[in-house]
Amino acid sequence: MTILVDPDHPDIFTQEPYRSDLDRWAQHAEGEGRYVILFCGDEVQKIEAGPAALSATTDRDALRAQA
Repeated sequence: MTILVDPDHPDIFTQEPYRSDLDRWAQHAEGEGRYVILFCGDEVQKIEAGPAALSATTDRDALRAQA
């Protein structure tokens, strides 16, 4: 699954209801050997399942490091 985030709101996906949806989708995808990818402008991130997985993503430098 591919998620496109508006670059004018790069941290919106870390807030509810998006955060819970992404976590649920990532858990489901991982169970099938798939993954969820998030694009925000030129930055790319694989969404990992679990509550702590999205906590570091509010820092744009952290997004770059994971790409």
